[in-house]
This record gives sequence, C-alpha cells and structure tokens, in this order.
Amino acid sequence: MLYTKLAKYYDFIHTFRDYTGQVEFLVDVMNKYCPETEAVLDICCGTGSHAVLLAEKGYKVTGVDMSEEMLSLAREKNRHSDNPLYVQADMRTLNLDFDAVYDTAYCLGVSFAQLSSYNEIYQTLDSVHDVLKPGGVFVFDVPNGWRMLHVETRKYFGEDRNTKVVRIDTGYIDKMRRMMHLDSVWIINEGGTHSIESSTEEIRIFFPDELEAVVSQRFEILAMLGDRSLSSPFQPDSEHIVMVLRKRGDGCT
Repeated sequence: MLYTKLAKYYDFIHTFRDYTGQVEFLVDVMNKYCPETEAVLDICCGTGSHAVLLAEKGYKVTGVDMSEEMLSLAREKNRHSDNPLYVQADMRTLNLDFDAVYDTAYCLGVSFAQLSSYNEIYQTLDSVHDVLKPGGVFVFDVPNGWRMLHVETRKYFGEDRNTKVVRIDTGYIDKMRRMMHLDSVWIINEGGTHSIESSTEEIRIFFPDELEAVVSQRFEILAMLGDRSLSSPFQPDSEHIVMVLRKRGDGCT
C-alpha cells in the first residue's frame, strides 16, 4: 500500500526532507572519494527527488525501484529527458539487470533498513558490489539502532489547496527479528472527499558494529557518519548511521 496505492502521497508528506542538502552530501562524497564519477546508481530511488538533482549537476543517473507507481511519479518529474533513466529492479538482484558500469551507488532513506534478514542484506551487498566498477563507492544510511529501542507515535502532515493528508504511525519492536513493525493510518481529504487507508512497514534495527561486520566482507569502510555530512562522525546518539564504502579493487582513490 505504501508504495502502490498511497505512492502519490509520498512526496506530499515528506516535504521536510532536505533533498538538496543530501545531494550536496553525495557530491562531497564523490568529489572526495571518487572524483572521476560519471555514472551514478540511485537504489530504491522512489519518486526520483535525489536523481533529478544529481542529473542537473551533470551526472548520468540511473534510478531503480521495485514500485512501478513510484517510478511513474519519478518519470513525470523529468518527462522531457532520459537522464535520469528509471528502471524497475530489485536491489537484491541488481547484478541480474546491470553490468559493473557505475562509479558510485547510493541508497538513502529507510530502504536498506527494510531488508529483514542477513540473507537479504548479503544479497544486496553482493548485487551492489557487482554493479560497481572496481574501486567504486557505495553510500547508504539506516536509522541508528540505539534510538529505535522503543516505538514513539509519529504524525506526518501534508496540505495544499485541494488535499490534506495526515499519517499516524504506531507499532512495536519484534526483538527476536530485530525489527520495528509500524502500522500507519492515513486520513485523506482530497477534493472534499474523505477516506481512511492503512499501511504497514518493517524497519530493521541496525547497530554500528553489526554494520561494520556485514559490509567489510565486500567493501572497505571509508567513513561511518552520524548524519549526511562528511563533518559528522557517528556518535552513539546520532540519528542515522551513514556508511561510505569502497568496492575492494583498483579504481577511484
């Protein structure tokens, strides 16, 4: 539901996200760790907010997502250009759809944290590794697990002249699976018509030492950050864990 029927409201309730700042962070990472970057892969690109901004900066961007509804919204944002290029694909099996042609890949938001098992995590890391050029860079972030040990009720709100949307999240911690389970209620007033929808979502609780262990088999850790800024090293109370990795092998230095 969240990425199908309710996809059209995704941008509507996420206006608080600083996409411009996040893209500037990605550019800083590429300039520092892989300045030769030309081809960029946006994994779980959603509605393409990052991809469009990177394309405007001259990068050749491919955005992949499993949701055709989200990809349709992304294509609509940039319908007069083939950059970014959007392709329906699963981040666990990117190597089935793409060759090793990307200099940099990134996955920002909660998408990486929606991998529910170690098998899926390793599948994803392997597939990203295989589509990067030797020495290519991979950036992803997840919520800091130390700040996810209890569930708080959260409310998201979006409004324009025709539509009002309120999303309320509640849930519980599944300790055996290290997952936060969220149940969401959507209250929608669109064109004077009211409706109530629901969605569910699971987010894995990651800790920094765990991430270091799982990524180090395939990647060199260049930085572990607490925010989307090269000047924000990870701290136990950081909101995020942001991993900046390099595919092992010759390439960008």
